[in-house]
Amino acid sequence: CGHSLGGGYSLLSATHILAENKKKLNGYFNEKNLKIVTFGAPLVLEKDIDKTTETGKLLNLITTNFINQFDIVPRIGEGISLEYMKKLTEKSVDDSMRKVWGLKQVDSMFNLNIQGKIQNSLFERDDIKNIDKVQKEIYGAVGSYYLLMNKYKPMEVINYGKKKSVYVRQLQGMCLSMPDPQKLLALLPKRSGLFANHMLFDHFM
Repeated sequence: CGHSLGGGYSLLSATHILAENKKKLNGYFNEKNLKIVTFGAPLVLEKDIDKTTETGKLLNLITTNFINQFDIVPRIGEGISLEYMKKLTEKSVDDSMRKVWGLKQVDSMFNLNIQGKIQNSLFERDDIKNIDKVQKEIYGAVGSYYLLMNKYKPMEVINYGKKKSVYVRQLQGMCLSMPDPQKLLALLPKRSGLFANHMLFDHFM
C-alpha cells in the first residue's frame, strides 16, 4: 500500500516479489494472500505487462488504484501532456505569488522573472523535456481503478487568524469504479489553468 511515489514503489516491490515467487519462495504468494493498494500513484510498469507476462496478469488481479478527482500525478504521460502541466504550474505559481503581498510588484520592478525561473527549473531539465512522450510509449496502467470525488468542499476546523486556517476533507463523497483506466487517466479539465491549485492539492488526497 502506498501514496504517490510510495504507491509506485509498492507496485515495483510486488513485481519483484512475484518475479522471485517461483524461484525462491516456492510459489507462496498468489491472489489470495497478496494485495496492492495505491493512492495517486504514477505509472511505473511497462505498458501491457498485464497481457504479456504471468507476473503482469497476477498484478492485474491483485492491484487496486485510487485516484482523487483531477490528481495529475497518475495521469502524467497517459492523460496529461507536458504542455498541459506547464500551463497548470504557471497558473498555480501566479496564484501563489499573488497571495504574497507586494511580491508581484517587486518581481516586475526589478525584472526578477520569478515565475519564469521556477518554470525553467521544473521543465527545462533534459530528463523532463520528453517525459510525457516517454511515459506514453513505455508505461501503462495495471489493476482496477477507482475515481474518488468529493461531495463537499474542505471544512475549516481551526483558525489562527488571517489566511491561517486549517481545513480537512470530509469523508462524504463518491467512489466510482472505472473499468477503462485510459478514460479515467484522460479525465482532465480542458482549461488547465482554471482550477490549477485545486488540481495540485488533489494529489494530497
